[in-house]
Amino acid sequence: MRRIALVFMLFVSVAAIACSSRHIADLGALVADADFSDDAIVLPEIKLESADAEKVNAELYRLCKSWQDWRADGIKITSSYSSALRDGILSVLVTEVFDDGVFADSRYYSYMFDVESGRLLEYDEFLELYGISDDEAEFYVKQSIAQLALEWTDEDFMPYQTLRGALSQTLRNYTDSTETGIITYYFDEAGTPYITLMVVTPDGSFERAVALVPSPVVAPLLRGEWILDAGDKVHTLNFEDGGQLNITVTDARGVAVDAFTVRFTAEPDGTELLLHCTAGEQAFDVRLTGTFVFQFIALPDESAPIAPGEYTYKEPELEFDFYEMY
Repeated sequence: MRRIALVFMLFVSVAAIACSSRHIADLGALVADADFSDDAIVLPEIKLESADAEKVNAELYRLCKSWQDWRADGIKITSSYSSALRDGILSVLVTEVFDDGVFADSRYYSYMFDVESGRLLEYDEFLELYGISDDEAEFYVKQSIAQLALEWTDEDFMPYQTLRGALSQTLRNYTDSTETGIITYYFDEAGTPYITLMVVTPDGSFERAVALVPSPVVAPLLRGEWILDAGDKVHTLNFEDGGQLNITVTDARGVAVDAFTVRFTAEPDGTELLLHCTAGEQAFDVRLTGTFVFQFIALPDESAPIAPGEYTYKEPELEFDFYEMY
């Protein structure tokens, strides 16, 4: 009889654990449409019993009432949300779309909870979940914004800005967000980590999603002309679209002493770049490190004809006819 009772208690315990696991894994039990949502403004309610969940639900309620007031003033506002669950972490992303008849854009709000404790996770904890260091996250952001700008040129940003300046400002938006803690971060149903970032474009600044994942496409980081002034010689690397690198060397008086063209591909290695170059039957590799915004360093390699040292980006000298603005 005692053995039967013990087996029964064990069965009940296992069943309780299984039910608890199913509850944690049930996304619908953790987040659902809030009662204050309407047909256009749909917001979530976090179904966790914690102070952080109560704070978020109160914030969402205030957002809803604020957007409904704006809508009464003739501004078109809609919203939706998505949610995902991964290893006991709940991620919720709210997307607000507004249109005042002059300007239309989207804004994002994210909330990430530890399901067991109901506690909100900070950005550094989010990165730790994916094993991403601060330097790696910043490098992924650089890759992403350089790829976003593939179709842009300096002329697109004139007369007030250049392409490289716009990329630099976008990166500064990211670092400012991490320093202030005001940053949107989430993961999707596939588990891919994202942030949203205010990206400077030729048409203005817009918030865009950026995946924090390594990308094989890193050549856009090198786009343009880079200069190394070695005193007696000046080395210029001009990276063109399509994988062509033009290398010129001039003396202190500006007289050309060498020039050649190679084909190149680039691949990431951590937060550095490996530059694979070929010129006819000759092949060589160069490792690059640095910020890749206005500077990078070519590390010494005796077998490579690219001079080692710190290269700086050369802003193009562009002429702009201000009368074209009118």
